[in-house]
Amino acid sequence: MADIGTLNSTLGDSLFTYEERVVVAVLVLIIFVVGTIGNCIVILAVMLSKQLQNNTNVFVVSLAATDLCYCLLLPVSNVAALLSVDGWPLHSKGLCFLLALMSFTCGGASLYNLACIALNRLLLIRGPAAAYHWLFTPKKIVIMVVCTWAIPLVALLIPPAFGVGELGYDPGDNTCSDIDYHPRSSDYQLVQAFCIYPIPLATIVISYSLIFVHVKRHFERKEESFRSSHEMLSGARPDETTRELEVRFKKRVNRQQLQITTNLFMVSSAFVVFSAPYSFTLLVPHSGRVLLFLSVPFTFNSCLNPIIYTVNHPRFNRVIRCILRCRFGEIPKPSRLLLAARAKCGSVQCE
Repeated sequence: MADIGTLNSTLGDSLFTYEERVVVAVLVLIIFVVGTIGNCIVILAVMLSKQLQNNTNVFVVSLAATDLCYCLLLPVSNVAALLSVDGWPLHSKGLCFLLALMSFTCGGASLYNLACIALNRLLLIRGPAAAYHWLFTPKKIVIMVVCTWAIPLVALLIPPAFGVGELGYDPGDNTCSDIDYHPRSSDYQLVQAFCIYPIPLATIVISYSLIFVHVKRHFERKEESFRSSHEMLSGARPDETTRELEVRFKKRVNRQQLQITTNLFMVSSAFVVFSAPYSFTLLVPHSGRVLLFLSVPFTFNSCLNPIIYTVNHPRFNRVIRCILRCRFGEIPKPSRLLLAARAKCGSVQCE
């Protein structure tokens, strides 16, 4: 690694004006505040309501934890580095390396968590049920969560150990990231792109495509069956027959599960839309100037998910609104933690 003197002397090679760096730093600081608060609320919601404590939400909590960790790193790894006029503002180059490693690991872990969520919804909606219960046992879920963090971590650590790329303070974009002036920087970015992105992205796209096709065919079959049955029985108490068929139809299709799946699809889609430009640009040599600006929407992912849950998720929506209004007594299916807090405090409310 280069020493601190070398890092600071290369500041003149910065690809950005100080004004541009200030703009990016302010945007990142806003993301830090919103993302930290939002992801804490998501984790708290699962802790306080049994209704949210299920297999899928293990990955949702893991996703929120990665986003929270990423947000907590932003003030030092991005904001302080961007606003410094003398290179890396601290005297420990190891700290910048660690910040870059953790930031990149969190980004990759988010994508792998989204892939696990997509696979979970696919097996839950499309089946077979035996495969779902075999795969998503508590022990295997723990292994999956560990892998979502371990895979990007290994992909980031091994190449530099063999002289391929380097993490630390990059004077080109003034952040703690992979160092663009390293002679094998392009190779390192290719390793990141191929190890972290293709498999989870393919899993997400294929899983939600299969869910869409399955649900579409399901509704088409049910609608056709409903119409034919209605025509056959139209002479005998049509109103009653229609009501019975509608009830039967609603029982067979769990609309809430479809709403949850749609919400999680929106989360995955948002991640892909905001991160894809940054991810694909990694494959383009000498794209440092573009990468910093594309890192802003990539970073925005870390605060977007809580907003989507609050607006659209049928279960998270209610619990998060109760938390925001400090109406903890209205949280559905309170967890043991919340019940214990109520017993100790008498009433956990801000009214």
